[in-house]
Amino acid sequence: MFDMTTKKAIGRLTALTIASAFGIAGLGAAPVAADAPAGFTFTNIIPCSGEEIDVTITFHERVHLGHDGRFVGQRSVTGTTSDGYVMEHGRERIVFNGNNASGSLNDTWRNADGSMFKAQGHFLDKDGELVVDSFRLRCVKA
Repeated sequence: MFDMTTKKAIGRLTALTIASAFGIAGLGAAPVAADAPAGFTFTNIIPCSGEEIDVTITFHERVHLGHDGRFVGQRSVTGTTSDGYVMEHGRERIVFNGNNASGSLNDTWRNADGSMFKAQGHFLDKDGELVVDSFRLRCVKA
């Protein structure tokens, strides 16, 4: 189970993802759009040690906008933590079909000491109601 700090951080990431998805949908129809790298920093708990650290995520978005406000967005994600974990090749995908939005991520974070953890998740928003919210952090190697 997550403590409140972890739940809040995951909630912020979910909210950011959903906000990005709906913000992109409002840009108008265009075949492909790409923005300069963006990022954010938040506090979280490392699942392998239980320590509170700062996490910085940087991402580059690619968006395919279809007709009728439908789109597929993909993010290439990198990240670092204040205690030395690095995530080099994360991927995030967001799909909006006009009524429903869904997204997923699967990131592996590694430290020079050999420890690693995974951040994995999926959300599904149907007609404005969040019906699936399954994000988790798990230690792979302590």
